[in-house]
Amino acid sequence: MKKGYQNLVALELTAGLKSYMMEVRQVTSDNVEALFAFSTFISVFNTYQANTRVQQLALSKRMNAAELASPQTVASAAVRSALQWLRTLRGAQVILVPGWSTLQSGPLRPVITRESWSAAIPISNEHRADEGRLKILESMWSSPRRQYQDYFGTLRQAWQELCRSFALVWKLVDEAPPGSHASGPTFDWTAVFHFAVQCSLEFAALLEEQCVEAWILMGHYALLGAEVEGLWWFDGSAESCLATAALVIGTNNWEWIAYPATKIGLDLERLRSFALDRPRIAP
Repeated sequence: MKKGYQNLVALELTAGLKSYMMEVRQVTSDNVEALFAFSTFISVFNTYQANTRVQQLALSKRMNAAELASPQTVASAAVRSALQWLRTLRGAQVILVPGWSTLQSGPLRPVITRESWSAAIPISNEHRADEGRLKILESMWSSPRRQYQDYFGTLRQAWQELCRSFALVWKLVDEAPPGSHASGPTFDWTAVFHFAVQCSLEFAALLEEQCVEAWILMGHYALLGAEVEGLWWFDGSAESCLATAALVIGTNNWEWIAYPATKIGLDLERLRSFALDRPRIAP
């Protein structure tokens, strides 16, 4: 039944994509709401598809023998799936930026407006340790042991955005009423996508190039996904994101993602046989 509905959704989205691609070239007050609504459905579907693909590639107990023969094949396929999801979310800016004022004054205002996302975001004592772990990530490029590279600026910008996204999610989690929505998300889960939507093209390019530092950052981003519960299309996304990072950065760098792996419950040893062989980045 679930597979049948999935195929039906794929057919409906494919049918609508032709019109969508034509309309999105020129965002107007007349089409912006329809474009944003359709892009949201695309994002949901691509998130589910990317998660399913990584589960099949790296986390399934019944692996394809041909895929196991080449770690690079597995890692590259997982990266493609992740980037399809990331670029879909980031692509919403094409609609949101020119159509912001129209969306804010229309029926979709509750979807895009977040008055509770204040600029001053306090961090509770409970999250101080996690904040410290995020700060350590800067040492990947900010270190006398490493010669400066042009892409370090992109990494630093992405790291700063990631820290801000963590602070936002922590704030919303802390403010959620105790025990609220026990069977689902206990906070505004859309905050988890803030980092992905704000992702720069330069950072996305680093991910596509399988940059170790960029994927270590994504391995920590997976922790935000683990905060979300009760969304069938998002279930397992944290594990899939972290698994992709583990494949790309290689076993020599797994110490960088040891904490996310423990927190999420991902057994890295399951991935050892098809993780890439990458140079070690000393902490």
